[in-house]
Amino acid sequence: MVLNILFSALLTAAFSLSTTSVNPAGLAVGTDGSVWMSTTNNTNTASATLDVWRYDAGVSASSLQDGIRPSTERPVLSIRPDGQAVIGGSLYRDRSGRLLLFYTLTKGSYDGEGQVWMRVCEQPAAAPANWSSPVRVGIGCVCGAPLELSDGTLVLATALWGPYCMDPDYKTAHPELDARRGSLVFRSTDGGKNWKDSGVRIMVPERRDAAYNNPKLYLMPDGRLAMVLRSCDSGYAYRCVSADQGLSWSIPTPFILNPDRDLAVRTLSDGRLLLVKNFRLDYVQYYPARELFAYLSDDGGTSWYGYQRVTTDDYAIFPMTAELPSGEVLVAWGHQQPGSSEVKLAVLPAARPEHFKKAAAAAVLFTADGAAAAFEKHCASQMQPRTNWCKTPVRLATWNIQREGWGGGPKWVDRRENVFAEFREHDWDLVGSQEASTGYAEEICKAMNDEYAWVANCPKFYGKAARGGSEQPIIYRKSRFELLACGPLEYAIDRNRFQGTIMCADSYGVDYYKATTWAKFHDKANDIDFYFYNLHMPVRADAAQAAEALILREDILSRCEGLPVVITGDFNSMEDSWAWHYLNELPYIKDAKTLIPESQCTNRLYGSWCGYSGQLKPGDGLHHDHVYCSPASIRVLDWELDIDTIHNGKHSSDHLPITINFLFGK
Repeated sequence: MVLNILFSALLTAAFSLSTTSVNPAGLAVGTDGSVWMSTTNNTNTASATLDVWRYDAGVSASSLQDGIRPSTERPVLSIRPDGQAVIGGSLYRDRSGRLLLFYTLTKGSYDGEGQVWMRVCEQPAAAPANWSSPVRVGIGCVCGAPLELSDGTLVLATALWGPYCMDPDYKTAHPELDARRGSLVFRSTDGGKNWKDSGVRIMVPERRDAAYNNPKLYLMPDGRLAMVLRSCDSGYAYRCVSADQGLSWSIPTPFILNPDRDLAVRTLSDGRLLLVKNFRLDYVQYYPARELFAYLSDDGGTSWYGYQRVTTDDYAIFPMTAELPSGEVLVAWGHQQPGSSEVKLAVLPAARPEHFKKAAAAAVLFTADGAAAAFEKHCASQMQPRTNWCKTPVRLATWNIQREGWGGGPKWVDRRENVFAEFREHDWDLVGSQEASTGYAEEICKAMNDEYAWVANCPKFYGKAARGGSEQPIIYRKSRFELLACGPLEYAIDRNRFQGTIMCADSYGVDYYKATTWAKFHDKANDIDFYFYNLHMPVRADAAQAAEALILREDILSRCEGLPVVITGDFNSMEDSWAWHYLNELPYIKDAKTLIPESQCTNRLYGSWCGYSGQLKPGDGLHHDHVYCSPASIRVLDWELDIDTIHNGKHSSDHLPITINFLFGK
């Protein structure tokens, strides 16, 4: 086995173990200082296998520089089940010095259930290392090592993934488990001989069919158990805690920003918490996994310091950690490259805190314990309740006026008069429009006797380079509103950082330009300033929608100065999506229709996308289009979806306009 020596920044060293397809699954250190690593081969396929390797005692940064080889040329244990695949392969050394191996056997790449097994090596230092027969633990996918509590109880978390993760041949398998999909917890009080299901189900905000949540366990300073769960479609990893040895858990809350393809978290021997993840803690990003950073926490994860770069690999995934007797920390990860993959190992000098300098980049994050106070302080101005309500209401709408050539709808020349008629009928003060080109906006304003003006977000939308972005114009009544400022809020990824990656370069995986128009207005009738955002999210792009929602809500806090805020848009995501959830969960932004009784919401059960259909029927109350506002400074009076936009037998657009009337508060 050939081992290539690499050196990365900040006193780390690394070697690589390369095969056609390999990723780390587990990492542990024996009582004699030996290093044990498990690797999965052909990961995420129906032929995935597991190998366990042993490296002699004395592994350190200097030994890596000189090269390091496994104790034997062959794995000390190989699991190659006939007709089954292996998922995971977590290693754990218990207090007695035993080495425990946990893995999942499944049909296909994943059959919707998975059987979790444990093997024990009683004397890892002996040669050869003998392993016990498999002991069944439970169901799910093994994604992390167990914890051994002070009384010897072993606690293991597994992930019961849903249809999104299943092998195509098993999409409908195990419907009896659908009510439990998420993370499960198993416990053993006899050293692993017998295991019991705790009966809990822990869910985090992710796709409705439960995707790769990859639970990880660690011990809090106060003795409680903590579980960190990645959300593949969220901007966060989440954390929940248990005060009763894993029998019950708190509701998961945001913990850290944006890990991709798993993270590593462990309590070190001195009580500090170590975190290794791709992307910086304070960096909102989705694609692709890039670079690993290490951080330390002295308070169980409420605040972090460090910002030590482990590697600059452009696709670093599945980090694993283990602590050496010297106090140094091993980090293993998978490095994916076109046509090949390799496992790398680095040594971090975690025993010397001076190498984890406290820096401004290591910000306090939203956590289970420290989030409330920090969050309320951050958004206090947006949440300041108003008591003096203005007298003159605002009539506002969101309406996607389909761009010509998209979706096969009628030409603009054949429906422009219908659109003009809707503007005259509704007499809106403000309209957030999507897919309305510069020409559309100009024609609308002219048809309204120049009572309106419009502002759009960015010249990048003009011409062929826009690739369907459309301007997202805000159309406003000139006699009432004065435009104070405007601009685009862009979601494009930095092309220079992510050249040569597997994703499209713009807008979190979407290959066309998207941005939001923001504008600051003065309402002359009420003598008040406010902000207006108008957006059009990409279609069939869950991660991009979620990313835009997260960036939008942060922009509101940084830009809007505590002033009232309204948001209109074709979100292409309905009330059961995470993009909708990430906005509506905030105290300073809410979907307008959730702020009033259902009796004040006209045609709420109809969908806002009609596809030019002349025959509409009540549906499930889910909408592609939404109006949000700041509830502390805006009082919503009513909400209406106009289902009667038919002229000459056809609707004016493939979307229906939504109108709200509201009052500003001072």
